[in-house]
Amino acid sequence: SLYDRLLAFPEELNRLKSQAEELAARADGDFFDTPHGAILSEWLQLFCASAITTLENALEDIYADPAAARAYAEAFSADLDFCRALRDTHTYADAHELVGGYANRRLGALRGADPLFVAHKDARSAIVDEIKALKKNYFTDSPAAVARQTKATSVVCGILFELLSEYDRRILAEKKKRGICDFTDNRRYLLSLLRNEDGTPGPLSLDFQKQFDEVYIDEYQDVDEMQDEIFRLVGGNHRFMV
Repeated sequence: SLYDRLLAFPEELNRLKSQAEELAARADGDFFDTPHGAILSEWLQLFCASAITTLENALEDIYADPAAARAYAEAFSADLDFCRALRDTHTYADAHELVGGYANRRLGALRGADPLFVAHKDARSAIVDEIKALKKNYFTDSPAAVARQTKATSVVCGILFELLSEYDRRILAEKKKRGICDFTDNRRYLLSLLRNEDGTPGPLSLDFQKQFDEVYIDEYQDVDEMQDEIFRLVGGNHRFMV
């Protein structure tokens, strides 16, 4: 559930509140300036870097063969220019306009093509498919529509925060009344003992750090953010993750 997933973070339910506040504050700006938009922007940079390298290498081989150049050079060059332009965009608005205007140019016929050019053709097809997927999955909505959706999402996050906070208050009160404490509660209580309200290590945390020369954490890839914060407070700078 969303409630359980939020309790896997050190901020617990306040993570949802922070998301609501940040979305509301940034809704009127460019989407790439939001935390979620920044992820998309970063992914675009990675995609463009890979695509540009692939297309540049392909064009070197294509221009070295007159028949391949006549059949493939125009389309490959157009895609290379597109990827370079997309790499240089810094706003969702610019990327939206560029992706929306992308036109896939057809390749010319290349009879008896060398396997090298078949491989380049397949690599370009994969890039074109990715560009089409970008348009369908991430750049369908206009910047204005994205701003409206961001504001609406902020409102929903705020409502969910209030609802889950009330649920949390009631369920903790009922557990306390019945003398019940589950695994998630143990982690929450431990974290509250280890750190101060401002998030800095508390006296108990500092005491643990003095007791251990090293804290070894096996299967670290399975550790969530709440557990990682606990290990940080206990081990300080003496953690060894496996």
